[in-house]
Amino acid sequence: MFAGIVAGLAAGALWGLIFIAPLGVAPYAGVDLAIGRYLVFALTSLLVFALIRASRAKLTLNELGTGIFLGMLGYGAFYGFLVIAVAHAGPQISALVIGLLPILLAIAGNIDGGKQLPWKSLFAPILMIGAGLALVHGFALLEAETPQARGEIALGILAALGSVASWVGFGIINARALAKRPDMNTLTWTGLHGVGAGIGILLFGAAAMPFGLVRLHELGFLWPEAKPLLIWSLVVGFFGAWVASYLWVVATKRLPLVLSGQLFVAEPGFGVIYGFIWQQRLPNFAEAIGIVAVFGGVLIGIRAFGRARRAVPITQP
Repeated sequence: MFAGIVAGLAAGALWGLIFIAPLGVAPYAGVDLAIGRYLVFALTSLLVFALIRASRAKLTLNELGTGIFLGMLGYGAFYGFLVIAVAHAGPQISALVIGLLPILLAIAGNIDGGKQLPWKSLFAPILMIGAGLALVHGFALLEAETPQARGEIALGILAALGSVASWVGFGIINARALAKRPDMNTLTWTGLHGVGAGIGILLFGAAAMPFGLVRLHELGFLWPEAKPLLIWSLVVGFFGAWVASYLWVVATKRLPLVLSGQLFVAEPGFGVIYGFIWQQRLPNFAEAIGIVAVFGGVLIGIRAFGRARRAVPITQP
């Protein structure tokens, strides 16, 4: 269990880079970065497949399709929506919207996993996380100087909710798939996600292009003009996608969804920290209280799960 928690937190720390990466690629758009990131992820995955042919041969057609679909849903769609959210609402707000995931995944995991925790044990952490998110987002909307600024923030929040929906679906389907194949090779499964992510982000980019959310076809992809985009694509494509995804599969195989869902808050948590470092400022009072409430709720949830695990043995997926 300890190894799974460490792997989940490390994955969150690397994934958290995605909340500031879109801010460093101007004049390119965030979707351009998403395309670069997941093409790097896909190419790395294909290279891994070339080296582990024996593990790949053990996959059924259904497992192959499920793994690729999960990459499209949990990576391509998730990050496509997220870079739009960061561009319109900023890294902190976007990260804290993603903080809804521990709530939704805990609920989904408790339903799907046969009520691994009494609902009353989840009430306090869910209430704290929800209150913290409401405080931060509500304050940001009230502080916006113009209706246009509020509209930008609202659009960013909606885009972030799209990310949340895609990852909830990913979390449920992924946990079920690994429960059926506990012997699944971690590199193979991560590689399938990478291939699916590459396909998914190309489809997302094509859909976003008519709305002016893609600039890659206008600006090109040549050095040195594209230097920031290329560097960030490599960083978040390899470390923030491949390495982080590998660590998350390690965590998922060792932890039930109700707990791995709580640990997912590490990603928006690090995203909030990176955002303040990027902007070179400290959180205001509302942000500080909201952040404390969100992470306090997660810690209470993890502690509640630990008590339940000690009381009743729980089958790991």
